[in-house]
Amino acid sequence: MEKRHILLVDDMVTSTKMMSVILHRENFDVTAFNSPIEAFQWLKIPSNRPDAIVTDLNMPEMDGAELVRRTRGIPDLATIPILVLSAETDKDRVLACLKAGADDYILKPVRGPQLLERLNLLFEKAANADAGNAGMSLTSVGVFSLRGGVGTTSLAVNLAAAFRGLWGSDTLLFDVSSKNSHGALWLGLQPKDTLVKFASNPDAMDEKQFSELLLEHKSGVSVLPAPAFAYDSAKINANMVSAAWGHVMRKFSFAVVDGGNDLTPPVYSALTHCRHILLMLAPDKGSVAAAKYLFRLMHQLKYDTNHLLPVVNHIFGNGALSDKAIEDELPGKIVATIPHDSLAFVEAINSGVPFVEANPLSEVSLAIAKLAYTLSPDTLKENPPETPS
Repeated sequence: MEKRHILLVDDMVTSTKMMSVILHRENFDVTAFNSPIEAFQWLKIPSNRPDAIVTDLNMPEMDGAELVRRTRGIPDLATIPILVLSAETDKDRVLACLKAGADDYILKPVRGPQLLERLNLLFEKAANADAGNAGMSLTSVGVFSLRGGVGTTSLAVNLAAAFRGLWGSDTLLFDVSSKNSHGALWLGLQPKDTLVKFASNPDAMDEKQFSELLLEHKSGVSVLPAPAFAYDSAKINANMVSAAWGHVMRKFSFAVVDGGNDLTPPVYSALTHCRHILLMLAPDKGSVAAAKYLFRLMHQLKYDTNHLLPVVNHIFGNGALSDKAIEDELPGKIVATIPHDSLAFVEAINSGVPFVEANPLSEVSLAIAKLAYTLSPDTLKENPPETPS
């Protein structure tokens, strides 16, 4: 196998030397620059195309975000994996870096195993993208809205149960919401440990320790719960989410991410690992306005909004906007409409049984099951179970 080539950019000579030693030891070819301007001049030469770029964020002359932005402007480098290193923990700076086109970031100081794992995840993600959706082994779907109270968690829980019920495959509900954190509660489960356990050292989380975080529901759905309290959720960062995602890819066939309604760096990290993001909205003007803003924001963050799929949840019975009126305001087509049945959802939450299991033939359950089927890989649709659910 041909060696992969990594471009390192950091104004600190000690940093590039340290990372070069780590990468050479793992059989990577390395080109290193201590000047971002020199690095960019090198990148502009057509024959100089690394397999990935690792750059510091805070550098003189040109910061890492600007280097990323300019690199993305070179057509041949528009999709190359870019990993940014930074001691910066400010959410706006991190989001600005991702908006510039970076794929991921690591907080300094960087340890060897963390650097290697993150690069390998980016290579795996790039390979999956090249192979196309049908070739991906993990079907991952995020559920998100910038507006609360529109049923984000309800859909995430029931969609996970629908995937499990349809195919009988290992399915994860990954609750990364920083505000609501209700995924486990909706299923009647009590979290013991969460990702916060690894706040000081995400690389310490091995396969066994990751599995110990999971809660098992009687439906067969596994749950990676969010912390119960907001001050604990604030300790979770994008590094921890990316470290956990490596285990998710190896362990599960389906993953549903409950992103809540706050686009923090860890939520953004989890959502951008997903193949699609379901944008939840209620049939009212406030939800439509929030949805339109999210489309604009994700476009600014260089996310392919073709994978941002609106879902209308009829949380109230009367006075709702029509699907056509909503669709006329959005750049994307509505992929599913969830009928109104608020009482049944409350009963399902109180019982800890997903609605699609408690009332499998209701209009709501069939709408969610149809959505799960639509989002499933074609390979599964072509080879259904001998005894379908």
